Amino acid sequence: MALPALSLGAAAGALALADHTGGAPAASIRVLGVVVGLYWCIRWLVGPPPSMPVASVFVLTCGLTIVLVSATHPNAAAGAISAMAMILTATFAACLLSLTVCLAHTVIAAMAIVFFAPRLSAEMGMLAAITSIGVFAVVTIALPVVIYFGLTLMSQDAVDADTDDLCGTLNRRGFYRVAAARLGRHQRRGDATAVVGLLMIDHDGFKSINDLFGHIAGDAALLATAEIVRFETEGMEAYTARLGGDEFAVLTFCARQENVSDLAERIRHRAEVSAATSGAARGCTVSIGVSLESVASAALAPLVRSADAAMYRAKFTGNAVVVSGASESEAASIDR
Repeated sequence: MALPALSLGAAAGALALADHTGGAPAASIRVLGVVVGLYWCIRWLVGPPPSMPVASVFVLTCGLTIVLVSATHPNAAAGAISAMAMILTATFAACLLSLTVCLAHTVIAAMAIVFFAPRLSAEMGMLAAITSIGVFAVVTIALPVVIYFGLTLMSQDAVDADTDDLCGTLNRRGFYRVAAARLGRHQRRGDATAVVGLLMIDHDGFKSINDLFGHIAGDAALLATAEIVRFETEGMEAYTARLGGDEFAVLTFCARQENVSDLAERIRHRAEVSAATSGAARGCTVSIGVSLESVASAALAPLVRSADAAMYRAKFTGNAVVVSGASESEAASIDR
């Protein structure tokens, strides 16, 4: 989306600077308008989703920019074209991110239409003005709204495809997609001191629960574990998935290695307590394998192999044992 945003910015600059009437003050105002549009566009492409105060500032600054830029043009038609370019530059990509931004975009476009309608009517006549305003409204309001809701529906379909139906966590497909994306994002940001940890969680004696008490009891045990992991990772950057069967994975980014090990121990301990209080029909302990690596040098596949090997060592050692790390050769020797 960065390339379309920059392309729209270049178009806005060309339109805003094409008319050199008005001297240096008018040119300076138009340059300022282009800068404002590009700033907001880049801000929403690379920054976090905007809050309501930020969206309000966006509406006010872009509205003021529309008035200033258009006022320096000799006629309303040229001003309307420039204003439309500014709106597209600042909001075409941004309006796809959230409902707040989409509403802010609609407000800005409506402000521009109200501002230009009397001038267009006086200069071009009623019929031509209505036609111009209709085109302006379609391009700046209807099209972005249709795109927004279309992408929202597509995004919801993607979320459903990546979600485990039982536990509400990521599924295997979603986990590998999200894990690769988040790890790549941290590496691009240059988080050299951060640590990435991967927890592989396997239930002890899960087959016995299914055999003795039925699959409903097994599902309840899985839901209990998912809730434990959700509770213990609250406030952390962590991504939980049910990889299949009774196996879960948690990818987390922390400042220190101890944070990852502590998380694994808290999950293990809470599952042990839950198993003791819930009874054999609803709870079971877990074995957890942990792999750690600095974000700068981490790769997803070795992390998975190492955590997988550590989890099997935990199960061989004894139920509910957390084993941190496993050598690469040992990880590669385990054939699932």
